[in-house]
Amino acid sequence: MLIRKFRNTLIILFLFPFYKTSGQQADTVVSGSYDNTPFVDFVEEVENNTSLRFYFISDWVKKIRITASGNNLSLVRILDGQLKELGMQIYREGNSIFIFP
Repeated sequence: MLIRKFRNTLIILFLFPFYKTSGQQADTVVSGSYDNTPFVDFVEEVENNTSLRFYFISDWVKKIRITASGNNLSLVRILDGQLKELGMQIYREGNSIFIFP
């Protein structure tokens, strides 16, 4: 599984380095309360409740925490708002979301 995530992430890094998700595809909404939640835990919950799959290298996200609370929250806004300030990029293709520096 790690190799698959790594391979797909490398493909995205080389093919789409400047691509943004905003406005490109229908947004997914999530509901819940995330208070300084580790990124990996947040992703696991989103994957369990949607058809989305995230791809990233663990070292890139190990210090990232997600804070958001409410119903019908925009996933793109949560990710853009909290990952951009850390220098991370997001690329979405269908149900796959790639996170990379």
